[in-house]
Amino acid sequence: MSRPFAVASSDSLPSVPPFLALAVRPLPLLPLEVALAGFLRRVCDRNPRVFDRLGAHAAKRFGIKPTDLPFAFVIDLTEPRPRLSVVREFSANVDARISSSLANLLALVEGRLERCTQLDPRREPAAGGDRIMELICPAGTPAALKSAIDAGADAVYCGFNDETNARNFPGLNFNRNELREGVALAHRRGARILVASNTFPRAAAVELWHRAVDDAVSAGADALILADIGLMDYAARRYPDQRLHVSVQAAAANPDAIAFYVESFGARRVVLPRVLSVPEIAGIVGEVACETEVFVFGGLCVMAEGRCSLSSYATGKSPNMQGVCSPASHVAYEQTAQGTNSRLGGFTINRFAPDEPAGYPTLCKGRFSTEYGTGYIFEDLVSLDATTLLKGLRDAGVTALKIEGRQRGRAYVESVVRHFRRALEALESGRDADDARLTPFTEGQATTLGAYRKTWR
Repeated sequence: MSRPFAVASSDSLPSVPPFLALAVRPLPLLPLEVALAGFLRRVCDRNPRVFDRLGAHAAKRFGIKPTDLPFAFVIDLTEPRPRLSVVREFSANVDARISSSLANLLALVEGRLERCTQLDPRREPAAGGDRIMELICPAGTPAALKSAIDAGADAVYCGFNDETNARNFPGLNFNRNELREGVALAHRRGARILVASNTFPRAAAVELWHRAVDDAVSAGADALILADIGLMDYAARRYPDQRLHVSVQAAAANPDAIAFYVESFGARRVVLPRVLSVPEIAGIVGEVACETEVFVFGGLCVMAEGRCSLSSYATGKSPNMQGVCSPASHVAYEQTAQGTNSRLGGFTINRFAPDEPAGYPTLCKGRFSTEYGTGYIFEDLVSLDATTLLKGLRDAGVTALKIEGRQRGRAYVESVVRHFRRALEALESGRDADDARLTPFTEGQATTLGAYRKTWR
């Protein structure tokens, strides 16, 4: 069974006139095939990466059906140079079908996609019941956004450079113009932009969060990632057609909580907190009426998203309301005879030996001395890596896989996204994923499966 795609219709791009469609119906297919093959060669010569926006379907056979013409095209990408044929009906051996007006399809292959004509993959079961999960990737800067798309992201999540998003660090995030440009770039490349306004509005300052919603919608965001129920209510009432996702900050970890967001605000997806095992996720998927998204790589916290106050206690800055966890303005290092001390808000968080790399002082990953010894009491210095669990997550019914790291640089984004894109392609073709080479991008140069394998139970 081939995977269907659709290109959204656009009032600005005209359809073929009905009389012309009737006139070409009796024409032989061979002359059309020759002419269109020449057109395809010219397009590919001008834009060698024209088919990259098709993501994991590259190097496959595509059936392309203009809704306003009486024939279809098949493009074979399994050879070095794409080969085109013209058919009356699709055969069964195409891997994906794309359907829209001829004008939209031309805009697609020529790279002139705008939001109204974006490629919209319909993630439906493939032959044998397998599913392709979306890859959701972080971007803290416009450069990282481009790197994520180049590396194979289906969607990129980002936020404004203020306290409305939970990665509010100096030098990171997007101003309004950068977001508009990022959305346009993503849509030209067939990717989507998800805007996170996932902190909780402060009393008497809710207008800042309302503006974030308004401006994200105006910029053409494909979805808003929200946590606060008041903000979600505002978005649902003011923009009833806007797609809403429940942020991991909402900590919706059971079917009843998720149903509340779906029924009250029309939420289309929930980002599940990092407290669930794979069987628990499968149980939730079977009971909820929305898509599910889970984290597969990146930093871990104390697994109480939206509820942690450790950094607030040490610095007076709230991760949940101002988007600042362990802000750099409150970080200090001091050299002692024993090594390097890292401090946060005046509290000593860790002490590193002279030959030991000094890590960033996040309170939940501090090393403390207790009656039981010295060690990482809350969280070890490790990063989540669920590469080995992709098949289980797919079989559990997960819609999308999320990579953490909006505060990380382009090298991190490109390497991690490319790794998971290849892992998903391997999963789709029944191969084992390549061994991960992500250690340089992890905390403490180590990885964990986190709560997916709840070894403490």
